[in-house]
Amino acid sequence: MGYRDQGYLTVLVIDDDPQIRELVSRVVLAAGHEAVIAGSAEAGLELLPYHVFDVAILDHRLPGMEGLVLGEYLHRNNPQMEVALMTGDPDPRLHRVAAEAGLVLLEKPFDLEDLEALLARAVKRELQRAEAQAPRVADPNAGGPIELTKHFHALAEAFAAPSVPARLEELLHRRIREALEQIRYRDHFDERARTIAYAGIIAAEVLGVHLPKTRQGLTMAQWYDALMVEFGRPPAFSEPAAEDDRRRP
Repeated sequence: MGYRDQGYLTVLVIDDDPQIRELVSRVVLAAGHEAVIAGSAEAGLELLPYHVFDVAILDHRLPGMEGLVLGEYLHRNNPQMEVALMTGDPDPRLHRVAAEAGLVLLEKPFDLEDLEALLARAVKRELQRAEAQAPRVADPNAGGPIELTKHFHALAEAFAAPSVPARLEELLHRRIREALEQIRYRDHFDERARTIAYAGIIAAEVLGVHLPKTRQGLTMAQWYDALMVEFGRPPAFSEPAAEDDRRRP
């Protein structure tokens, strides 16, 4: 299991110097992670079947296989693993090869803060990877009521309908007005009338029909919204009208 399953990094520490192994392990443990130690590259390879390592911190000058060779192998077989090479060798070729292999160099003597920063980067990388691979959470508003307030007046432009016969304009206006009056004056809220008014107002906007305003200067959409607010329902087309505007047109 890796970081995303456990909540902490599993760090492979390989150095033939017991004091260095102990020092690096203490930093790893102090940061809340697990340290698995080995004294040689060969011993480290034997650990691979039993652990999923998120980070490997290797000494370059190891007996037998060099740390650079092991680091290249680890990174090539697991590009997601952060591999750091501890070295005091100033050879620029080593630095170039390590960079090309995707390894991080910890130049001796290094500060403990360098190790802590290495671990912090690895944690950040794992969190970003987990976020990228997490299943998308459905938008709680998706599939809900359409927000028309900001886009209502874009309907006519979007559809660019040709000229509508005057007879159809009159029919739309009459049906919308009748439905709004039924909402206003019936003893109970008329959901059927609300649906007719709502659909009619949208149809008029889509067709580019300029509906007459009320005597108070309200559009049909504003009157509809004022009635919705009066009956405790959310407006659909605009901000609620003032209290005085809710009177019968």
